[in-house]
Amino acid sequence: MKKIVLLITLLISACTNTSPTINALPEGNLQLRKLVDSEANNYVGEQVRWGGSIVSVSTENGRSIFEIKHYPLMRHGFPLSNLYSQGNFFAESNEAFDPEVYSEGLLITFSGTITSELSEVPVNHHKFMPHIEITDAKLWPHYRSNGKAYTYTGTESEFKGYGTYGSGHYFLY
Repeated sequence: MKKIVLLITLLISACTNTSPTINALPEGNLQLRKLVDSEANNYVGEQVRWGGSIVSVSTENGRSIFEIKHYPLMRHGFPLSNLYSQGNFFAESNEAFDPEVYSEGLLITFSGTITSELSEVPVNHHKFMPHIEITDAKLWPHYRSNGKAYTYTGTESEFKGYGTYGSGHYFLY
């Protein structure tokens, strides 16, 4: 009996592969839109869990810098790319992230701390882009087709409806 309980415990724990900092909401659950609209550094040091689509990855002075197009997250941290973006943000780390693995268009979620820097970006329709210092990152499972990486979100196919109820699109909420 003890062996069966141990086996079940091991099997259940093997299914959890997301870090607790990515999986759980931080205190206050600060959203990007609120920070960008405030245009102040009142939120320096706040823990955030943000995610979205990778716009670019670069390495400068041994630091990896991501520019991310922010999307709202599901309760477990998966970015909902079928919803409207709240803007862009920068995520930085001293850890080396390979630009070949973390390629443009893939979905990623970061847990981190807001730094004091707010970059003014005249090209973007938002006035400021906040910076976060990465404490944890989750690159969501992805595929490659014709040399280009993409994350399958399940929203690419049409939902045909149920009998006489019509048709429409299926969205992940």
